[in-house]
Amino acid sequence: MLPLTKEEALSNGFKLREDDNRTYRSATVSVPDDIADTPDSFTKEILQCEQCGKNYQVIKMELGFYKRLGIPVPLRCPLCREKARVAVLNPMDIYERTCAKCKQPMQSSYAPDRQEIVYCESCYNAEVA
Repeated sequence: MLPLTKEEALSNGFKLREDDNRTYRSATVSVPDDIADTPDSFTKEILQCEQCGKNYQVIKMELGFYKRLGIPVPLRCPLCREKARVAVLNPMDIYERTCAKCKQPMQSSYAPDRQEIVYCESCYNAEVA
Protein backbone atom coordinates (compact mmCIF):
# COMPACT_ATOMS: atom_id res chain seq x y z
CA MET A 1 0.00 0.00 0.00
CA LEU A 2 1.30 3.46 -0.84
CA PRO A 3 2.78 5.62 0.46
CA LEU A 4 5.46 3.51 2.08
CA THR A 5 7.24 4.45 5.26
CA LYS A 6 10.96 5.11 5.01
CA GLU A 7 11.71 1.72 6.57
CA GLU A 8 9.37 -0.15 4.18
CA ALA A 9 10.90 1.58 1.16
CA LEU A 10 14.45 0.77 2.25
CA SER A 11 13.57 -2.85 3.02
CA ASN A 12 12.17 -3.17 -0.55
CA GLY A 13 15.45 -1.88 -1.98
CA PHE A 14 14.18 1.57 -2.98
CA LYS A 15 16.50 4.54 -2.87
CA LEU A 16 15.27 7.60 -1.05
CA ARG A 17 16.19 11.20 -1.51
CA GLU A 18 16.74 12.79 1.85
CA ASP A 19 15.38 16.24 2.57
CA ASP A 20 17.75 19.02 1.61
CA ASN A 21 18.82 20.58 4.90
CA ARG A 22 21.63 22.68 3.47
CA THR A 23 21.86 26.36 4.18
CA TYR A 24 22.03 28.45 1.05
CA ARG A 25 23.73 31.79 0.55
CA SER A 26 21.73 34.96 0.38
CA ALA A 27 21.43 36.52 -3.03
CA THR A 28 24.29 38.86 -3.90
CA VAL A 29 21.94 41.14 -5.84
CA SER A 30 18.20 41.70 -6.18
CA VAL A 31 16.59 40.84 -9.50
CA PRO A 32 15.53 43.98 -11.41
CA ASP A 33 11.89 44.21 -12.50
CA ASP A 34 12.91 45.33 -16.00
CA ILE A 35 15.39 43.37 -18.11
CA ALA A 36 16.69 46.68 -19.47
CA ASP A 37 18.03 47.41 -15.97
CA THR A 38 19.99 44.12 -15.92
CA PRO A 39 23.69 44.52 -16.76
CA ASP A 40 25.74 41.81 -18.50
CA SER A 41 27.73 41.40 -15.26
CA PHE A 42 24.54 39.93 -13.74
CA THR A 43 25.79 36.49 -14.82
CA LYS A 44 28.43 36.64 -12.09
CA GLU A 45 25.82 37.13 -9.34
CA ILE A 46 24.30 34.51 -7.03
CA LEU A 47 20.51 34.47 -6.96
CA GLN A 48 18.20 32.83 -4.45
CA CYS A 49 14.94 31.16 -5.46
CA GLU A 50 11.93 32.87 -3.93
CA GLN A 51 10.12 29.53 -3.69
CA CYS A 52 12.63 26.98 -2.38
CA GLY A 53 15.53 29.20 -1.28
CA LYS A 54 18.17 27.38 -3.35
CA ASN A 55 20.87 29.33 -5.14
CA TYR A 56 21.07 29.59 -8.91
CA GLN A 57 22.80 31.68 -11.54
CA VAL A 58 21.88 33.04 -14.94
CA ILE A 59 24.33 32.19 -17.73
CA LYS A 60 25.28 34.55 -20.56
CA MET A 61 23.13 32.82 -23.22
CA GLU A 62 20.12 32.78 -20.88
CA LEU A 63 20.48 36.48 -20.10
CA GLY A 64 20.72 37.22 -23.83
CA PHE A 65 17.52 35.24 -24.39
CA TYR A 66 15.67 37.23 -21.72
CA LYS A 67 16.95 40.52 -23.15
CA ARG A 68 15.98 39.55 -26.70
CA LEU A 69 12.42 38.72 -25.60
CA GLY A 70 12.19 41.62 -23.15
CA ILE A 71 11.28 39.43 -20.18
CA PRO A 72 12.76 39.82 -16.69
CA VAL A 73 15.14 37.36 -15.06
CA PRO A 74 13.11 34.64 -13.28
CA LEU A 75 12.77 34.82 -9.52
CA ARG A 76 12.62 31.02 -9.20
CA CYS A 77 15.36 28.45 -9.80
CA PRO A 78 15.25 26.18 -12.87
CA LEU A 79 13.90 23.22 -10.88
CA CYS A 80 10.99 25.21 -9.44
CA ARG A 81 10.22 26.61 -12.90
CA GLU A 82 10.20 23.08 -14.34
CA LYS A 83 7.89 21.86 -11.57
CA ALA A 84 5.50 24.72 -12.38
CA ARG A 85 5.53 23.81 -16.11
CA VAL A 86 4.83 20.15 -15.39
CA ALA A 87 1.99 21.05 -13.01
CA VAL A 88 -0.05 22.60 -15.85
CA LEU A 89 0.31 19.60 -18.21
CA ASN A 90 -2.53 17.17 -18.76
CA PRO A 91 -2.49 14.33 -16.26
CA MET A 92 -1.42 10.91 -17.53
CA ASP A 93 -4.98 9.59 -17.36
CA ILE A 94 -7.29 8.55 -20.20
CA TYR A 95 -11.00 9.33 -20.02
CA GLU A 96 -13.97 8.10 -22.00
CA ARG A 97 -15.37 11.09 -23.89
CA THR A 98 -17.74 11.80 -26.77
CA CYS A 99 -16.61 13.68 -29.88
CA ALA A 100 -18.17 17.16 -29.84
CA LYS A 101 -18.87 16.95 -33.57
CA CYS A 102 -19.85 13.37 -34.54
CA LYS A 103 -20.84 12.19 -31.04
CA GLN A 104 -18.81 8.96 -31.37
CA PRO A 105 -17.24 7.55 -28.19
CA MET A 106 -13.52 8.19 -27.90
CA GLN A 107 -10.69 8.41 -25.39
CA SER A 108 -8.99 11.63 -24.38
CA SER A 109 -6.53 12.94 -21.81
CA TYR A 110 -9.01 15.76 -21.10
CA ALA A 111 -11.25 14.96 -18.14
CA PRO A 112 -15.01 15.12 -18.78
CA ASP A 113 -15.44 17.97 -16.30
CA ARG A 114 -13.07 20.23 -18.29
CA GLN A 115 -14.53 22.85 -20.61
CA GLU A 116 -12.37 22.18 -23.69
CA ILE A 117 -14.10 21.02 -26.88
CA VAL A 118 -12.81 17.54 -27.75
CA TYR A 119 -12.93 16.02 -31.25
CA CYS A 120 -12.12 12.50 -32.41
CA GLU A 121 -9.13 12.21 -34.73
CA SER A 122 -11.09 12.25 -37.99
CA CYS A 123 -13.23 15.24 -36.98
CA TYR A 124 -10.17 17.08 -35.74
CA ASN A 125 -8.33 16.47 -39.01
CA ALA A 126 -11.39 17.63 -41.02
CA GLU A 127 -11.72 20.77 -38.88
CA VAL A 128 -8.05 21.76 -38.75
CA ALA A 129 -6.68 20.50 -42.08
